Amino acid sequence: MAWKFKYEKAEQEKLYAQTHQKTVEVAVEKKVPYEKCEKCDRTAYQKAKEKCDNRKSQLEKKFKNMTTGYESILFLLAWYSITITLFTAILSPVFLNDCITFFGVLGKGMGSLFREFVIGADSFGQLSSGIPNRILSGLMYWLIVAIVMGILFIITRLLIVGIGYQVGKIYRKYCWDILSIIVAITSTAIVIYFGEWIKSVIPVNLITLLLLVYISEEISRAIKDNHLKSHLLPSVYIENLRTAIVEQYCNRNTLFMWESFKDYIYYQNSNAWSLIHDYVKDNECIMFFNKSGDENGFLIFNGRELQQILEDSFGFEFYITDKNCSYLLCFNHHDILYGSGKAKAWVNEMLNGHL
Repeated sequence: MAWKFKYEKAEQEKLYAQTHQKTVEVAVEKKVPYEKCEKCDRTAYQKAKEKCDNRKSQLEKKFKNMTTGYESILFLLAWYSITITLFTAILSPVFLNDCITFFGVLGKGMGSLFREFVIGADSFGQLSSGIPNRILSGLMYWLIVAIVMGILFIITRLLIVGIGYQVGKIYRKYCWDILSIIVAITSTAIVIYFGEWIKSVIPVNLITLLLLVYISEEISRAIKDNHLKSHLLPSVYIENLRTAIVEQYCNRNTLFMWESFKDYIYYQNSNAWSLIHDYVKDNECIMFFNKSGDENGFLIFNGRELQQILEDSFGFEFYITDKNCSYLLCFNHHDILYGSGKAKAWVNEMLNGHL
């Protein structure tokens, strides 16, 4: 029995050892080439490294010189193009008249806004009429007017600066490259050189037209940046589609199609554009614009891609339909969403608060 007792004791010790093991880290020297190996000759490595660094430095210098030369040529070309275009603009009576009209409207708008400020400040200033002392009442009147005018100007300035900053931020993100600069210069030159011919075909202010030529470029950039399947459609197809839409949904062919819709429901909301993807869902749709704004059109793969494109683009008027023209949706600069055809019922549900 003694051997059996020794065997059981050994098994217990073995089991105890297995269940109470400890991990002990033992330092082991790891040899690294050219660093810890004292017997190696580092001459070959140093020469190879020096040769590689010199080659890298030469290539970087060469690339920098090429880039500098390329940018200098582009700068001179842009300067020359802008100078010639400006001189042509000065000599173009059609373009000058449209500039005067465009900026005259802006000036009148600013003047009207200033008059509204004065009327509002005067209304608040009338609160001082309750003071019996004439001198004190006059001082209080001008004090109130100055405070109100100051507040209104500060609010207006903050709004202008905020909007300008956001527009500049979007422009730097999506349009601050050489391609956009070339497109801007080319578009301006075309509008100036062919301004009289353009106005004979499309009765639109040339400055307004110049601000609208970037719609298709902006959408193409949004499609590319988001790696979407949507793509530009042939201009002939869009022209035929626009003709079919006018015949089916409009009383006549006008500069802005939404002005001549004959059977529609509308819903006014500044964020109504963000709801259109709920109607499109997983179906393909076609986006196009007023012909005066942009003659191009896009096949949008589904509602999700439509939402991404609209979120990553500037605000513009657009129309949405399908290949069969079974419905028509439009969102214009008055923040109005129009629905015709099959989309009429959907806009009506939205208007009645059922969506």
